[in-house]
Amino acid sequence: MLLANFSKVSKDFGGNPVFNEVDLEIMDGERIGLVGENGSGKSTLFKLLAGLDTPTSGVISRRRNLTIGYLTQEVDPVLDQKTIFAAVSETSEELVALPGILSDLEARMSDLDFAADPDEMTRVLEEYGKAQERFEVLGGYSLEHRVEAVLSGLGFAASEYTQRVGVLSGGEKKLVNLARLLIEMPDMILLDEPDNHLDLHAKAWLEQYIQDYPGTVLIISHDRHLLDRAVKKIFELEDGSISEYAGNYSFYFAERQQRLLKLQELYALQQTEIKRLEASMRQLKGWSKLNPKFAGRAEYMAKRVEKAREEAVNRPILERDKIKVDLDTDRSGKKVLEVKGLSKTIGGRVLFEPFDFTLLYGDCSMANAWAS
Repeated sequence: MLLANFSKVSKDFGGNPVFNEVDLEIMDGERIGLVGENGSGKSTLFKLLAGLDTPTSGVISRRRNLTIGYLTQEVDPVLDQKTIFAAVSETSEELVALPGILSDLEARMSDLDFAADPDEMTRVLEEYGKAQERFEVLGGYSLEHRVEAVLSGLGFAASEYTQRVGVLSGGEKKLVNLARLLIEMPDMILLDEPDNHLDLHAKAWLEQYIQDYPGTVLIISHDRHLLDRAVKKIFELEDGSISEYAGNYSFYFAERQQRLLKLQELYALQQTEIKRLEASMRQLKGWSKLNPKFAGRAEYMAKRVEKAREEAVNRPILERDKIKVDLDTDRSGKKVLEVKGLSKTIGGRVLFEPFDFTLLYGDCSMANAWAS
């Protein structure tokens, strides 16, 4: 089933184009990775999909009643005073209100005076049944278990569930947003760098969760491992257009390189032909100055040169300029360094007793000791 469709969608900011007449389709149940250089428009495309921005031109169509969840960096300030567990649990106003409604109806049904009125009792029983059914559909009976599973999967310890959201770091708040999104379970999830603040275990958990998710998932990530394991299609944004690849990141990378090499071959052949035509054109123009009979042939050759230039492909960029940083590591994570039970003794003298230490990404730490 088609969930969303872009038809000739263009977007620019202050006259600077981001997209140019882009067409794309997103189907139910797809796992899509969105790749491209910084500034290519990946986040802009997400905002257009989510309805948070409008195109400069073109049409974006969405299935009626489609629910879309978009992972943002900021947490609603209203949640600052709530605990992590409460903030993640209260993703639906209806789900939050239903326990109170059920409790009120149960209290009314237990009232002996109320029970004496058969018609009113029948009406309340029907209302209670509908509320109970709705609570079950929304996952209310399993909500606590699901919240615990998601928070644990994303790396939150049970002892952290009662912490206030307002005291968390920016990265931890983003994880709270991610947890809320996974609990809410919209038809389509848009994940912008969801694994930036996760350790390896949490990344593995998220990969599996995305694979098992019943809806559609789109991911922006620089982690090729995540895109290899979690997606089955790649949208590449480059120079204002979108190219589609029916596979994971490794498939996309290999296909892209092959496509670029074929374009390079075609470009070389076309440029060789253009040079040959230009040489013939110059020769005929020279002859036409000596003999007017060649003027018509020179004009015809000039048109052939113009047409060849118009039909020629642009020079493909096999490797774009970039700063290369080669770190001898496999994957990034939230946890940079973890020390457990470390101690040191020299010649029977204890320098320090066993201790535990964890260094997270973005932390600033200082080691201090008294001389002795």
